[in-house]
Amino acid sequence: MQANATVTTVLPVIDKLRAAGVALGDCGLAELRTVDPFCIAGSAKTAWLSDGEGNSLCIDEGIA
Repeated sequence: MQANATVTTVLPVIDKLRAAGVALGDCGLAELRTVDPFCIAGSAKTAWLSDGEGNSLCIDEGIA
């Protein structure tokens, strides 16, 4: 399963997740290169993580 959430600004969310011990990872798609801590995918800045059951989750910030 894959789920996503869109936020206004992704960096503060990433900082809170890291402070809580959440590890951010790579999206796993060859065409998208993750550069710590997120990748630019079209018109979104995206951070990827997994939940305890192995589901991929992403947090998107729309960019112009």
